[in-house]
Amino acid sequence: MESEKKRITTILTILSLMVVTTMAMKQNPDIHGKIVNGKGEALPYANVVWLSLPDSTFIQGTTSDADGTFHLVSPRNEGVLKISIIGYQTLFIAVSADNQPANGWRICMEEDSNLLGEVTVTAELPQTHIEGSTMITHIQGSVLARSGTAEEMMSKIPGLIMTKEGVEVMGKGAPIIYINGRKLHDMDELKRLRSEEVASIEVDLNPGAKYDATVLSVVRIRTIKRQGDGFGFTLTTSHNQKLQQAYGDPNATLQMNYRYRNIDLFGQANFWQWHQIGIAHDIEQHTYLKSGERITDIRQECDFKSIWSGRGMNYTWGVNWQISEHHSAGIRMEYNDQIKGKDQENTATQFFYNNVPADYVINRNEIREKKPYSWQGNVYYNGKWGKLDIELNLDFLTNKSEKNGIITEAYRGGALNEMNQVSETGNRMTASKLVLSYPLWGGTLHAGSETTFIRRTSSYTISNEHIPASSSETNEQNIATFIDYGFNIGWGIHSSIGIRHEYIAFSYNDFTNANNNLKRHSSELFPSMTLTRAFGSVQTSVSYQLKTVRPSYWQLSDAVNYYNSNTIQQGDPTLRNQKNHDLTLNLHYRWLNLSGNWTHYVDQITQWSRIYNDQGIILITYTNLNRPINCLSAFVNLCPTIGVWSPNLTIG
Repeated sequence: MESEKKRITTILTILSLMVVTTMAMKQNPDIHGKIVNGKGEALPYANVVWLSLPDSTFIQGTTSDADGTFHLVSPRNEGVLKISIIGYQTLFIAVSADNQPANGWRICMEEDSNLLGEVTVTAELPQTHIEGSTMITHIQGSVLARSGTAEEMMSKIPGLIMTKEGVEVMGKGAPIIYINGRKLHDMDELKRLRSEEVASIEVDLNPGAKYDATVLSVVRIRTIKRQGDGFGFTLTTSHNQKLQQAYGDPNATLQMNYRYRNIDLFGQANFWQWHQIGIAHDIEQHTYLKSGERITDIRQECDFKSIWSGRGMNYTWGVNWQISEHHSAGIRMEYNDQIKGKDQENTATQFFYNNVPADYVINRNEIREKKPYSWQGNVYYNGKWGKLDIELNLDFLTNKSEKNGIITEAYRGGALNEMNQVSETGNRMTASKLVLSYPLWGGTLHAGSETTFIRRTSSYTISNEHIPASSSETNEQNIATFIDYGFNIGWGIHSSIGIRHEYIAFSYNDFTNANNNLKRHSSELFPSMTLTRAFGSVQTSVSYQLKTVRPSYWQLSDAVNYYNSNTIQQGDPTLRNQKNHDLTLNLHYRWLNLSGNWTHYVDQITQWSRIYNDQGIILITYTNLNRPINCLSAFVNLCPTIGVWSPNLTIG
C-alpha cells in the first residue's frame, strides 16, 4: 500500500507541475465556427484541418460536432482552414484569430455537382485519425456504410475485434459502448442498428477522468441525423444460417419516425431468435489429494458442449426535441421481452486415480428461463450557455430472471443421479452523469460528476446434500467527481490531464448465514494523462492512466455452485480491488495503425483451486495475486485500398 501511495503521489505531483506550467504559458488562439450547407443546415462530422502559412504544414485537425460546430486551439495566430466532407466541394480558407467574428466563422459548403451528377458513386475507404488517445473512423460515404449491422461493421474498425463474447478493443477487453452519449446496456442493440445509420466510431484506448475507474476502453458511436419532416419507416429482415449446425436465426426490425419541425418521434419493434453454441474438447483438470504421506492424483478429462437458444421481442420508443440551435433534449424507453430461453450443457468426464481409470460420468444440465424481462430508459439534455457546454444523462434499468434446471448424472455402472436447481436474480440500477465543458487559458476544461446506485438480489437452491441453499442482497453506491483539462504545451504538442475521485459503498447481506455479511467503503483517486503530436503525416499519442477492477457480485458471493461430483465453485467476499497502471502508445500513418500497451497489475484477481473435503472434491474460487505482474501487448492494423479492394488486416 505504501508503494502504491508513493506512486500515485509522484504522478499527481507531475500533473500539478504541468498545470502550473500551463498557467504561465502564453494563451493560444481559439479558432471556432460552424459549418452549414446552402440551405443553412448544419453539417456534422466534416473534417476541419488547420494548416500553417506559407508551407501548408498540418498543425491540428478535428471534426465538426452534430450541430456543425468545430473548435481548434492553435499554437499559431493565422493559417488556412481546410474543410472537407463527402458530397461537397473542399474549401481552403485563410483565417486569423485577430479578425475572427465574435460568434466564430460561419462556413457554407457547396455541393459537388460533379459527384452528385454521377450515375454511380464509388464508396471510399473510411478515414481514420487520432485525437488524443482516441482513434476516430468516419463511416458515412465509405465502404463500411454497407456492412450490414453495426456489430458486423465494428469488427472492421481499426482497434476492434469480434470474439465469441462480443466486441473487444485489442489489448483492453470488452469496452463500454456509448451511442450518441447514451451508455449501452443491451449489447443486442448493435444487431438492430444499421451501418448506414452510423456517422463515425471513436475507439478510446485510454479513457480519462470522465469515465468510471473500472473502464479500460470506450467506444463511442455517433449516428447521422435524419433530415426532413413527415412520416417514415424502415423494415429490415435478415436470416443467419449456421452451416455446421442446423440452426437458423431470423431477425426482423420495424423502425418508424415522425418528424415535424424540431420534434422527432420514433419507435421500433424487433423480433429476434439466436442460437449460441460452445464446444470444448480434451479439457483436463488435476486434483492432488494428500492423506498422510500418500498423494492421490485425481485427473478429469472431459468434452463439453453447450447450446443456448432463445427468442424474444424488443420495443423501443421515445422523442428527440431540438429546442433551439444550442439546446436539445429527449427521452428513450426500451422493453425487452424474452419469449423463450433454454440452455443445455452436456459434459462427458473420464476420472483417473493415479492414472488408473476410475469412473465415467455423463452430465446433462438443462436450464429453462421463466420469461425474464428488462426495462431501461434514458433522459438526456445537451446545451450551450455562452461558452459553457452542458451534457446531462439520466439512466435507469430493472430486470428479473428465474431459471429452473435439471441436472442428470449417468455413471458407468448404471447409477443415475438427478438434481433439481432453481435460481432467481433481480437487478435495479439508477445512474446520472453531468459533464460541463468551458474554454479556459487557451484550452478546454471538463468537470462533472457521476453517480450509480445498484441493488441486486439472488437466490439459489439445489437438491444436493453437499450444496447449501443461498439467498443474498447486494447494494453498491458509486459517487464520483472528475476534472480534465486539455491544452497545448507548445512545439505542436497537445496535452490532456485529469483526475477522478470515487467513493464506493458496498454491502453484502447473506440471508442464510449472517456471518457472511460484508460492508466496506473505499475512497480512491485515479489520475490520467495524454500527450499527442503530429510529425508530418504521422500522428502520435502516448497516454497513462490508473484504473481498477472491482470483484463482480458472483466473485464475492458465498453461494456454492455445482458443476459435477468432483467440482464446485464459490466466491470470496474478502477479495480486494485490483489496480492497473496503464501506458499506451498510438501511431497512425495513412492506412497504417500501430498501438502498443504496457500494464502493471497490482492485486490481480484470478481463479484459484482448493480442496473442499476429504473426498477429493475441488473448490474453484478467486484470490488476489500477492505479487505484481506486467503485461505487454501490441497490434498493427493495415487497411489499404488496392483497386476495387479494401482489405483490413490486423496482426497482434
